[in-house]
Amino acid sequence: MQYICDNDKNVTHVIVPIDEWESMLEKAGSAEEYNPYQPVIDWLKEVLEHRAQGSEMILLGGLAMLEGSSPDSAQKPNLELFKVLPTYKLLLYVLENNYLQYGGGGVASQRFTDFKSVLNIFYSYVETGGVKEVAEAYILRNKDFMAALQRTKAEVEEEDKNILESFGFDVDRFKHEASNELQEFLYKGYKTEFIFMAMYEDINRYFRLIPHKDRLRREPEILRFFFYDIFNTLDEILVEKSEFKNIFKKYPLVDKLAKAIYPSNTLSGATSRVYKATNEARKIINSEWKKYATPE
Repeated sequence: MQYICDNDKNVTHVIVPIDEWESMLEKAGSAEEYNPYQPVIDWLKEVLEHRAQGSEMILLGGLAMLEGSSPDSAQKPNLELFKVLPTYKLLLYVLENNYLQYGGGGVASQRFTDFKSVLNIFYSYVETGGVKEVAEAYILRNKDFMAALQRTKAEVEEEDKNILESFGFDVDRFKHEASNELQEFLYKGYKTEFIFMAMYEDINRYFRLIPHKDRLRREPEILRFFFYDIFNTLDEILVEKSEFKNIFKKYPLVDKLAKAIYPSNTLSGATSRVYKATNEARKIINSEWKKYATPE
């Protein structure tokens, strides 16, 4: 801290580094009064409300919005949660909950438990599914797979059919049996809605894959999906809203997540774990999904 004195050497002001100030606020129980991401939060809410016009929208404002959902059971979440920009909602939840940047106990600890419950609901197919389902979730995020599938709206060209078959996907059966709603998400270009809804509409029946793993370490898998989705969403937003870059430069999202998810690590150690998990997800999505399963 730096002190400013008057001519009589009396201290009149104190300059406190922002990190220390935020820590002081948290210890005083008023950390949520200050949120540097507020402009981003306001914009996310506007985008979500605009996209949701004419439909039921569920925003993440705590676990109350997950009516009919239980993070501790195999019960499916309320699918309305995923029908409008699900990863925007997830990012909004992360940014709104300022306590996530702290690793302390008490109320903050309980709320972080709520955050993990939200992740378990968003990625419940990892909790309840097997190796094949997890492989399919990675494939749905593969750019080549999605580009080929989106080109099948009018008719299925032989080249695209071959690409999709290389992922073990039966596109003819998909077009014949998948719901109109799911196909609408796909062909309108609502990629994240399609990905999340597909995992809850039994996309499994259109894949012919042979699993190559017997077990899953479920929490690391959930974190890989989460980190990949959240950082991809942030990149997408910063292309459209470049004025937010300064906010995330000053208050990196990776630091916030690292402190929340790996509170026992040093900041550098925790951010390294976030980067490692994100890079692992990208490798699996690009090619290493075959370590999980291969086409029949």
